[in-house]
Amino acid sequence: MNGGTGGHPYAEGYKRADPAIRQGEWLNRSFSAFLLDRVLLWWSDGEGVEQKMVLWADIGRGDARYGRLLRTDNIPEDQGIAVDYRYDRGNIEDHRDVILIGFRLNETVAAHLRVGDGLVELYTTEPSAADRPHPLADRYSVSVGAARRLLWPFGLESAVIDRGECWDEGCRLAPGMVGAFNELGQGQWLHGCPCVCLCVR
Repeated sequence: MNGGTGGHPYAEGYKRADPAIRQGEWLNRSFSAFLLDRVLLWWSDGEGVEQKMVLWADIGRGDARYGRLLRTDNIPEDQGIAVDYRYDRGNIEDHRDVILIGFRLNETVAAHLRVGDGLVELYTTEPSAADRPHPLADRYSVSVGAARRLLWPFGLESAVIDRGECWDEGCRLAPGMVGAFNELGQGQWLHGCPCVCLCVR
């Protein structure tokens, strides 16, 4: 891991006390962002924690609403904490996690949005309150409510919450992840996706 200013994609705004971090092909704009990213990646391995992806939507990289969600600096702290990183495959791609709930005092559910590759995905530890065919908002009311509040200013709440693909019946690869999984090969983790089952082909 290293940080530096010469030619680095995060050279603008670089702070020596909080340097940009590279880990292989992944770039974090600061060490503090790197730490938050690691927390999201590994905390779900804790005893008794069951995190799962329950919803995903293919919005598309070219959608202006998706671009605003991915790059805005104006996400209010009461709605979420944005963690930005980039994937450098020769053509640098922006990614973002937004921690929705689980960081405030007395919150017992943790949930975050993952934004990247044109996709918006919702991960949560919230247990389902009902079975299918109940709406997702009934099954995961706390997480979906938090996601809807965040997405509404970007005009994405309906595209993601109402028209997204429910994905809460076990650990599977979303269609948008299959290509990335095949590139990595069996036996490797997809970055930031602790719910991926590597036995899936």
